[in-house]
Amino acid sequence: MKIIFIGSGGHFNVLHEIVKNKKLKIFGICDIKKNIINSNHKYKIISEKEINSYSRQNIRLINAIGFDPNNENRKKKYLKFKKLGFKFLTLIHPSVKISNSVTIGEGSQILSQSCILPNAKIGNNCIINTKASVDHDSIIEDNVNLSPNVTICGNVIVKRETYIGASATILNNVIVGKNCHIFPGSIVNKNIKNNFNYTNGRIFKS
Repeated sequence: MKIIFIGSGGHFNVLHEIVKNKKLKIFGICDIKKNIINSNHKYKIISEKEINSYSRQNIRLINAIGFDPNNENRKKKYLKFKKLGFKFLTLIHPSVKISNSVTIGEGSQILSQSCILPNAKIGNNCIINTKASVDHDSIIEDNVNLSPNVTICGNVIVKRETYIGASATILNNVIVGKNCHIFPGSIVNKNIKNNFNYTNGRIFKS
């Protein structure tokens, strides 16, 4: 199996370390912004057109585009290549603690020292960042980003395309709607409707 990274920014560096530790074969990088690749990584540069010419059986993609609440590139590239028949690799850092009853969707990335507890569900193409925790029976839908040190308490639902900033806490039984932005350090103790932002008790339209 050959690995192609989609994207080459800072998030690439984080994922690259996991892949190297797993001793997976890196075939190349699709640099969507045409940036100069870090000189420490002497990998083949591959266009999106070239990727489409490869066998779906022998290639696995890794979405190395970071999550930006104002930019849908990560989601768009994931959906584009899925439509073309490619599969994305799910990455889990070796330091992560995950209960046996957890389910994790395709292409999601569970980063260093995060913790996912019994019966939690993680959707497709999510980022569970460094030291984030997802407590029992919580549901994280597709294309969600949990930034470093986020705490998701028990029985929480975070709907798709939502971004939760660093060190935010979502308290028990709360539902966070789709396409929401929870600002860093916020403590969320009430349900948030779709397409709203939340910061320190203030809810406003995104």
